[in-house]
Amino acid sequence: MKSIELIISPNGQIRLETLGFTGTDCLPAAEFLRKGLGHIVGETRTQAFYAASTDAGLPLPSTPPRS
Repeated sequence: MKSIELIISPNGQIRLETLGFTGTDCLPAAEFLRKGLGHIVGETRTQAFYAASTDAGLPLPSTPPRS
């Protein structure tokens, strides 16, 4: 089952976790949250991200460096 979890720490920092996705399938699924939540402090990609995607034709988005 695919799901997206939002974990909110006591200091207000939000961590977004996509579960059940393989490859880059998680990127479009979570895009609306990434845009709506504001400034991204960091990103960690799991082993599932590097697995074969069910949508192999989906290009990776270019992410400009954050300052």
